[in-house]
Amino acid sequence: MRMHMRIATLFAVLLLAGPASAATLTLTDGGDGLPYGDTSGFVVDFDATYAWSPSLVAGQTYSIESISIWEASDSAATPNNTPVYLSVFDSTFAGFTGDTSGSHLGFSDNAIDHTATPDTSKITYTFTGITVTADNDGALGGSGLVYFTWDDNTTRNNFGTSGGVHPYQRIDSNPPAADYGAAVFAFGAIQTSRVPEIEITVRPVPEPSTLALFGLSSLGVLATRRRKPQG
Repeated sequence: MRMHMRIATLFAVLLLAGPASAATLTLTDGGDGLPYGDTSGFVVDFDATYAWSPSLVAGQTYSIESISIWEASDSAATPNNTPVYLSVFDSTFAGFTGDTSGSHLGFSDNAIDHTATPDTSKITYTFTGITVTADNDGALGGSGLVYFTWDDNTTRNNFGTSGGVHPYQRIDSNPPAADYGAAVFAFGAIQTSRVPEIEITVRPVPEPSTLALFGLSSLGVLATRRRKPQG
């Protein structure tokens, strides 16, 4: 019975630890790159073919944990001094025109005043309950593409009004964004030769079947313990 309990316990630990491993995509040339001034935000492609560590799994759903960007000089634009959130939209987002309600996924947990952060400093937004399913089409697009745009508040009453005034840093060499899986979003379009300096962390969301197996395994551990003879 002790062996049964050990096996059940090990199985439960593996189920719990396996799907919880975080994956990170880091795009930076040291935090001292050129600024990109008039931005509405940026896009990230959650695609298994890009340099995530560890690699994403196509078809797996991930929760977005955090996104960091490197602040640029305020002289690159005229920043709004209102703390701003990151507003999140799925791949059907059509820019700042028309009805975007169906594509809106939510907001960052926190707002940041970009004018109060030192140049080249790393600032971090966190998220709760926002998920995306990874694809593997090997291009900057597809169902895994997510838009992150500046927003003054979480009611979306001022949706888009803060866009175009928050500078941040980009990779210096103007590389093809399709090679990196992320791009600056500005002037209502993806800027395909502008790669933002960002760091994104996601965590796999356990499938219902995995949670069910974990529950059954846990029950097995409890049942085995209850059957253990009293010494």
